[in-house]
Amino acid sequence: MVSALKWVIGFGLVWLMSIPINGILISQTWGWFVVPATGAHEISIAQGIGLSIFLTIVGRLVSTSPDKSIFEGINSPEAIATKGLIVAIVSGVLGPLLVLVIAWIWKILSS
Repeated sequence: MVSALKWVIGFGLVWLMSIPINGILISQTWGWFVVPATGAHEISIAQGIGLSIFLTIVGRLVSTSPDKSIFEGINSPEAIATKGLIVAIVSGVLGPLLVLVIAWIWKILSS
């Protein structure tokens, strides 16, 4: 029971961290690239979060089933949960932060 609770808390924390990170990512990159190119209004972090949620929903509707091959050969529920948590951290937190850094560098280089 405690083991399962720790994974649920871990995934929950990653999910909670990824929401504002994605909002910041979308808000900043929108301001850096879309506003100068189109003259559109800047968006807030809250609007970036909403846009992130919207794009996630649309992405899930148009995508195929998730790739489960990363779990092939793993039999232990704890090992599956650990690998799943690592994938969640990378895709939900580290990935967006890396995209933000790359976009920031691109903005500086293209200015």
